[in-house]
Amino acid sequence: MKVSEIMVKDFLSLEADDTLAEAAKKLASNDQSEAPVIRARKFIGMFLTSDLAAVFVKRGLVGVSRADTDKVRTDVVSKHIRSTKTWLHPDADIFSMLLLLVHRNVDVIPVLDKEKKVIGIVRVSDIRKEMSKMLSEGGKLPVRTKEKALEMDMLEGNTAIDHIVHYVQRRGSASADEVAKKCNLTIQEVEEYANSLEKNGLLKLEYNIFGKMKLHRPES
Repeated sequence: MKVSEIMVKDFLSLEADDTLAEAAKKLASNDQSEAPVIRARKFIGMFLTSDLAAVFVKRGLVGVSRADTDKVRTDVVSKHIRSTKTWLHPDADIFSMLLLLVHRNVDVIPVLDKEKKVIGIVRVSDIRKEMSKMLSEGGKLPVRTKEKALEMDMLEGNTAIDHIVHYVQRRGSASADEVAKKCNLTIQEVEEYANSLEKNGLLKLEYNIFGKMKLHRPES
């Protein structure tokens, strides 16, 4: 199954210059906890209800002045967006969707074209339904062959976590520095992804005496 087969083309998005008040109203009206943020139709990150809650906590709105409250209300969404790494290409497969769920528990995953424009979203509720079908009587688990894995690695716009998994699978092991250079990521991003993958048994990690991380293919 490709992302294009499951994605929703009618979706909520937030503009970079939306105020927090506007964003909160849109999320509440659509009963969503997160939405992609766009500028000139291009994806710049995700905005989550938890980000909004953090603003309230940081500002300590209880007991502050009306002026402070108005300042928060008119603050813009673009100042509070999350990483731009969590997205999918329309030709990616269900493994790419599942790997993103391994890394971060999300409700919505944006789908981007080659120009980084948001063309749809994948709802995690729909992925759950697909997993249910796979595990039902007569259902089949997805299989990513070596040929398919190589094809996915060649795909422009493939997810960073996909690149990490397949690079380490092919090499057997690699340092975090090597993975960062190969996958065009920072060391911090590689470590964040690697920790999620190790927690779920998809990688094994070790550290040298200087604290440098090395990623290993897990034992079968």
